[in-house]
Amino acid sequence: MAMAPETGQMPLISVIVPVYKVEKYLNRCVDSILSQSYPNLEVLLVDDGSPDTCPEICDAYAERDARVRVIHKVNGGLSDARNAGMDAARGEYIAFVDGDDYVDTEMLAQLEQALQTSGDRLAVCGFQTVTDEGGLRRKTAMHFAPRLTEDEYWYQLFFPYRDLGTVAWNKLYHRSLLEGLRFPVGAIHEDEWLVHQYISRAGHISVVNQCLYSYVVRDGSITAQPLSPRSLSILEALSRRLAYFEETGRKRAVVLSMRNYAHYVILFLSDWHGDSRYSEQMAQIRKSFRQLTGRYRGYAGLIDRAYWAGALHAPCLMRRLINFREDRKRKSAAEKPGKGNTRQTTNNCMDRSKGGTDRERMRVRSLLKELRAYV
Repeated sequence: MAMAPETGQMPLISVIVPVYKVEKYLNRCVDSILSQSYPNLEVLLVDDGSPDTCPEICDAYAERDARVRVIHKVNGGLSDARNAGMDAARGEYIAFVDGDDYVDTEMLAQLEQALQTSGDRLAVCGFQTVTDEGGLRRKTAMHFAPRLTEDEYWYQLFFPYRDLGTVAWNKLYHRSLLEGLRFPVGAIHEDEWLVHQYISRAGHISVVNQCLYSYVVRDGSITAQPLSPRSLSILEALSRRLAYFEETGRKRAVVLSMRNYAHYVILFLSDWHGDSRYSEQMAQIRKSFRQLTGRYRGYAGLIDRAYWAGALHAPCLMRRLINFREDRKRKSAAEKPGKGNTRQTTNNCMDRSKGGTDRERMRVRSLLKELRAYV
């Protein structure tokens, strides 16, 4: 761990924790941060007008530990809470931890050491997805070089492992990377708005190939909510990223981002299909996506153009194809030796006999036959 030359101390890290309706998880979260092996940190607990006992829990931590500061504010949402923490942060480095998640005791030390070794301004680590009760759902494998260029980050890490590259909370930022940047207040998928901006500033990104952050999936979280008009902010964020990739001449990144955009078009149009409450929003989604497909048609091959056409003209069919693919992935993973419960695998796995395989082929052919009408 490097010392700050002017003080002889290790650089201060500000850890920003938005707090709202997480009383069940907050102690575990804050304890994991205060237990870090990296000693020079401040913890900013941003109480976003939480109506439960979270404000009292935050104040109790501040009374017990001088490293904790509490900001009480009127409810403004996750982005607003993070922004308040960024405005108050004193550290040379900044990290984000959501109030229902928790971190490994070595996370900050390893990320900070990676930055000191490389001289970079951004470091990223892996994460694991866990249940409310702490059961492991998914672990993100990390096998990257210890240092990536911007292009390597986009093509090797971001697009193949989108959650890993997009989220704000598995990273350590030098504060200069975030100067003038703030999360969009009121938007869902707020991380999508900033990622291309700070990655372009960073130039190189340090990688710690370990899962040091635990992301808790719970029913009441923002990302677990069904799609609503408020969720449309994701399309605006993706549009801005598309423009950035076009401006910087990254044609392959444009095509890959259009796949992400088409995926959300499919989700919105299939979820809202037949619901007159959302007819205006669906018309706007189609209009915007038609404009994008016209703009980037020359970038894409036949398969991508077919995917775009399916998203526009047959979103429900495309949703069935996506669900079919995801089912295949889950069943394939369940069949691997040592994965999950053997009895469950036997009961739930797709029939691998000739009859079962033939039925799958017939289903895929039927779906593709429907799709050809729109290409």
